[in-house]
Amino acid sequence: MKIDFLGTGNGNPNPNHGHSGILIEIEDRYYLFDLGDGIATKIWLDKTKDWSKFYGLFISHLHPDHLGGFFTFIQLLHQIAKLHDDWALNNERALGIHLPSARARVLIEELMDMMHDTCYNKKYFDSEKSGVIYSDEKITVEVLTNKHRPFSRSFIIQAENKKIIFSGDLREPDEIKSVSDNSDLVIIEGAHFPIEKIRDMLSDINVKKLIVTHLLDQRIADKAAVMDILQPLISKMAVSLAYDGYVVEL
Repeated sequence: MKIDFLGTGNGNPNPNHGHSGILIEIEDRYYLFDLGDGIATKIWLDKTKDWSKFYGLFISHLHPDHLGGFFTFIQLLHQIAKLHDDWALNNERALGIHLPSARARVLIEELMDMMHDTCYNKKYFDSEKSGVIYSDEKITVEVLTNKHRPFSRSFIIQAENKKIIFSGDLREPDEIKSVSDNSDLVIIEGAHFPIEKIRDMLSDINVKKLIVTHLLDQRIADKAAVMDILQPLISKMAVSLAYDGYVVEL
């Protein structure tokens, strides 16, 4: 399993830390978590990516730095799919689009209908409560609603006997503490609370690897200070700060 950090910044664009987007690749399948502005363009420009492999898109919440690239992604996928009549994505299977509320699903479906029909299959889902929202033979995705905004959620991902937490945006890191214990990887945002709260939340639970993403501009500018705060965790887990293009294999 490979995890590709496509966008790792906050709401302000940054050359090395764009808007949120994480791609999980498991054998012949792609699962994309968040689609901030510019994420679709990065995938398009990376000629190693095979667009026929997308199985699921999962949006944590509706802020533009997590959703702003969605329509561009759909347009680019449509452009590529037109060249491949033999794609399963055009025929027997659908791309699953998982949104955080029923109203969001209705609005986005209506907007898509106003734009144009796509030549590939797609199916929209919504979930407003915690629970498993997707499962296939490669991956299971569960959401945990959090307090960042209404209909905001974190993701609990199980694949290849590994457990991954992707926090999305939070009000407090303690919101994901119970599900983070015994994780192989915790990917947590660092924009909406002091970094010390991440350190304290993880100090008494079992996590193998921590990656902090979605940092504020001032924290990006002084990553050494962020690592100093997280230093007490290094004796019990691997700790790193995300950047665009960072790839992790589990």
